[in-house]
Formats: sequence, structure tokens, C-alpha cells
Amino acid sequence: MKLQNKPRIPLRSHSDLQLTSQIRRRLQSTGYAGLTSIWIEVHSGEVFLEGTVESYFLKQMAQVRVLSMSDVRKVYNAIVVSTPGPCPK
Repeated sequence: MKLQNKPRIPLRSHSDLQLTSQIRRRLQSTGYAGLTSIWIEVHSGEVFLEGTVESYFLKQMAQVRVLSMSDVRKVYNAIVVSTPGPCPK
């Protein structure tokens, strides 16, 4: 079986998977629907957040909620704040 030059799928540790689940529950517990669709990736306690929310407040809330967790070492917040288009006249 030839495996050279094939993309590798990084394996996540059990603790990373557990932390991902804890973060997901923490964001869902805020009651803001916009935070339930955030993409979360964890590697060795470093958390990557991606997605789109409706306000800077929600972006900041996601980051603060995750940073307050003891197992989180660092947060990379790539959440984008969507801006509504112009109102039709």
C-alpha cells in the first residue's frame, strides 16, 4: 500500500474531542442561536473558532466564554460579523 504524497487526516486526541464537546455545550447554553453554528476545532488546548454571527457582541461573547474554560490555552477567533445589506425603499 503506497501512502507517500497522500494527504493525512490529523487525529484528534480524546481530550481535544471532549473539550470540543464542552465548548459546544457552553456556546449553546448562552441562548443565542447564532453561537450554535460556530465551527470549533481543538488541538492541544488551542481552540479555533470560525463562522458568521450577526454582531460583534456575539463574536466577543463566543471568545470570552471559551477563554474562561480552564483547559483552553489559546483562542483563535476567526468569526466574521455579517453586516446587513441596505434596506429596500
